[in-house]
Amino acid sequence: VHGIHALPLPREITPERIVLRGTNGTTREVALDSSGTVFFDWTVHTMPSFPPTQRIHWVRFELIINSAVRRSKGEPPANLGLTNKLVVVGASGTGVNVYDRGNTSVRAGEMMFMAHVNVANALLAGRFVRTTPPGTETAITLGLVALATFLGWRLRPMAATLTGLGVAATYLGLSVLCYTTQRLLLPLALPLIGALLTTHLVMTVCRMLESAERRRLEQLLKKVV
Repeated sequence: VHGIHALPLPREITPERIVLRGTNGTTREVALDSSGTVFFDWTVHTMPSFPPTQRIHWVRFELIINSAVRRSKGEPPANLGLTNKLVVVGASGTGVNVYDRGNTSVRAGEMMFMAHVNVANALLAGRFVRTTPPGTETAITLGLVALATFLGWRLRPMAATLTGLGVAATYLGLSVLCYTTQRLLLPLALPLIGALLTTHLVMTVCRMLESAERRRLEQLLKKVV
């Protein structure tokens, strides 16, 4: 196919970032975390209708071949809407030779070439996922555990359970808000599980202490009587 060229992209790689320099003077920086990792925001999917705002144009490779044949015959090529566009070639069929699907963390049966599409989309739009600094997950977990301990010790079992669930739901909503607005990925599993388990543990300990105190008072009353 005529008109498709691969140009080398000048880049600088440091422990803190990757700097990509375009041929037109454009510079894009990709920040790396402490482990040298970067997370891309996977927002473009294989379904053209989800999300409704995504801009992706699908062209069958058959049409591209037919356009190239027409060009070789001296006929005007077909207008496929690919002029000055970023093109990713991938297989989306179900045959043995063209099957290129796999399971990702987003969905099952995703076309694997969509990884290249999402990386390109993140680079062009600057949509990178930021993670919390080291030690933040531990601090958040300890904070929620301390709050759950206080609630379980001071409130009645039903009130402590409902309040603990409310705190967990509030933190979950805050995490979703931070990700959708700032692309900040907050830890979820460890803080939420730790807070809920701590609430249950504190209520269990309180119930055991109350039972022991009740038995002590019963024995004392029997002796007095």
